[in-house]
Amino acid sequence: MGFLENNAAWLQQIDSDYAKLGALAEQKPTQAATWRVHFDCVWRELCAQVNWAPALSRKRQIVQRLGAWFGIRVWDAPRRIFPAHSPVFSVPGLAFTFPPAIAAYPTVFGFTFCSTGDDMWEALATGHYTTELSETWLTLKLVTAITSFVDVGANIGFYSLLVAQASAADTRIWACEPAPKNLATLRRAVELNHFQDKIQILPLALSDQPGPSDFWLCPGGSGGHSLLPTEPNAHKITVQVDTLDRLWRAHAPWLTRSFVKIDVEGAEPRVIAGGQAWLTSESAPILLLEAWHHSTPTAHSEDYRAVIRQLRAWGYHVFAIQSPQQDQVILQRITSDAFKPAPIGDYLALPAWAWSREPELAQPFDLRLFSDPAQLAALAQFLRASLAQLEQLGDA
Repeated sequence: MGFLENNAAWLQQIDSDYAKLGALAEQKPTQAATWRVHFDCVWRELCAQVNWAPALSRKRQIVQRLGAWFGIRVWDAPRRIFPAHSPVFSVPGLAFTFPPAIAAYPTVFGFTFCSTGDDMWEALATGHYTTELSETWLTLKLVTAITSFVDVGANIGFYSLLVAQASAADTRIWACEPAPKNLATLRRAVELNHFQDKIQILPLALSDQPGPSDFWLCPGGSGGHSLLPTEPNAHKITVQVDTLDRLWRAHAPWLTRSFVKIDVEGAEPRVIAGGQAWLTSESAPILLLEAWHHSTPTAHSEDYRAVIRQLRAWGYHVFAIQSPQQDQVILQRITSDAFKPAPIGDYLALPAWAWSREPELAQPFDLRLFSDPAQLAALAQFLRASLAQLEQLGDA
């Protein structure tokens, strides 16, 4: 059972038992009154540990904000529980170092993530990876449909590691990353997780032409590096460049049901242009790509629209990925050339062989799926014990 399926089973049990507990408490209003006060206190504490928060009505939110302005704390029983933010990283396992060095820490997905000290602080302070919950959810949903994964702009390897952990044992993964510091971190993560047989690291960038190319390293972290000079104080180096089509031809037997993630800080149009033969073939891959116009140089600010139009012309069903909201669908189908840009700049493109997965991907998004499985198990155990206690209380 995969990560999402396992957590979905826990959540189904938790929701069912929580509903049973509420109904049973209403049947025993007198005997359960004091018991419910103690239960609510413990339940709130447990939910806080899982980073869940009470979902309040709009009116109640305004009342609480007004109370906060005047220094008054306004309490309210939650109508339902949802995550305040998602604990992608298991904080107790963190290992901080100074000066920055490669450190390792566990994730709720089952693999160990590696990063440098500065990137680790960035990830925790800004939610660098937790902001990509929609993309992570889509990746986990689609991983069962693929036999290979190509990570273009692998960075320090979050998506490569995620797919390696969640996919079948014979799934092949190619992680393309040209930045030297990112490569060292990525190699360490692959070794630490024993994914050498699944992940092949390619120390290069992808574009529309092979050969050496200028590459700009953005200071201050692992992100922002690009084939385009996106930052005025970026440091220029020379890296080796290849194309998506050449990669496809070199590994064609394994690239029949593939998933390609492209995040190259504005150079996405070049990667797409270098993959036209593959992307128009019968084995065209699923694409998850960033086409964020605000992070692209002014001269290329409209290229993201051209990319989306081109993919649609090649027969792809293209979707704008929405910011994750509880119980909301995160995919919006693009059906015309005049489309509203994705709010987070990311798009999903499905070839014909993957269209059958659209109904599954159109399901409402449940943020609670990204909770730590061990903490969900603890919540479920607490609810079962609470139900047993409440059933033993005498009737009013």
